[in-house]
Amino acid sequence: MWAESDPARGVALSEAKGTSPESRPLRFAQGDSPGRMRSSLERILRVVRKVSGMPDYGAYVEHLRRCHPERPLPSPRQFYEEFVRARYADGPTRCC
Repeated sequence: MWAESDPARGVALSEAKGTSPESRPLRFAQGDSPGRMRSSLERILRVVRKVSGMPDYGAYVEHLRRCHPERPLPSPRQFYEEFVRARYADGPTRCC
């Protein structure tokens, strides 16, 4: 379970201004549900992807729907394959 305060910082997490879910420490209690652990793992992976420069699939799909409605939506696998191909090939890396 999430602790209500972080004794090391002496600040209640609910009172801390400007803290994003990615910056809060992960704390588990015995008996946490697998769904809660999965969502925490997804948060960790989202941070790792952001730090490594990998784009967000959900944001890309939203961009396609908003700016390029005529284009088909790629699967997550196709999206990441295209990211890797564009990242390591010569040429433009963004559509707009």
